[in-house]
Amino acid sequence: MKKLLLFLTVALLLASCTHVEQIIPRAVNTVNTVSFKDLKLERKDYEVMNTISAEATVSFSIGSFGNVSTISEQGGEFSIVSRYQKAKKGRDAYWDITVAGVPKLGYLSNDYELQSVETRNMLLRHPEVVARQLAVYRIINLAKQQGADGVIEPLISTNVAGSGKTTVFQTTITAKMVKIKTDN
Repeated sequence: MKKLLLFLTVALLLASCTHVEQIIPRAVNTVNTVSFKDLKLERKDYEVMNTISAEATVSFSIGSFGNVSTISEQGGEFSIVSRYQKAKKGRDAYWDITVAGVPKLGYLSNDYELQSVETRNMLLRHPEVVARQLAVYRIINLAKQQGADGVIEPLISTNVAGSGKTTVFQTTITAKMVKIKTDN
């Protein structure tokens, strides 16, 4: 019995001393944005295709004491719950993030900044950023489906509306697609 008690005590001490890095599942797309100035192509070298548009809506709610926040995609694709964990002896305060589903995040070439776990975790707690990146993800997929090589200076607009304890972030992105002509 003493051996079992000693084993359980040691196991508990070891478990409390370790910190496991949480991996947040996410899908990421990137695309090069193209401005006419940067193209350096003759007009005959590329084709400006149709205008496409994509939209993303996420809701954000925060608990009454500010220690729990939830970001959820309107269609139920994913949700991100952040719980503030107070500092305890031997451990700093931190945000514990739980994800249901897979957040789909897109980046234009000039705004891909997720290099560290700290930056990823910080961005996943900001609903405006999540709505923007989801809209970019969707427009990248639309451009790919239609055979575009890039998009020309997308217009990105985010509207915010409050409804009780919930704030809704709706991002719309509109851009013209560009296809570079090949010699075929």
